[in-house]
Amino acid sequence: AVVSTQSTGTQISLLLCHRYPRVRKGMADAFYTALVTYDDALANSQEVSQILETTVWEDPNNIAGLREKRNRICELVGVKPPKLLAPTNKPAPAPVNTEAFDSYSDLVGRAGY
Repeated sequence: AVVSTQSTGTQISLLLCHRYPRVRKGMADAFYTALVTYDDALANSQEVSQILETTVWEDPNNIAGLREKRNRICELVGVKPPKLLAPTNKPAPAPVNTEAFDSYSDLVGRAGY
């Protein structure tokens, strides 16, 4: 089966809404190719293929719409859609105090390059 395990389906669903458009497009293309190759792998492969083929996965301005499409695909293949994590309010890390001898440029300068 194309989606043989829950973890594989989860990884596919995460990559379909990845922050980089090329990753989303690549995952959609690979999943579509797998569905076409193994057309009997899923009961709903026609509908999933149609969503994968007609969605513009590279669109940087429609993440909410992409999540809806991804969630529909998850329903069709029997995978729980990932949940969006709430941002944490962790403070930014304190700046690191570096010594002059810790920098690469200092090393290159002292070596005479």
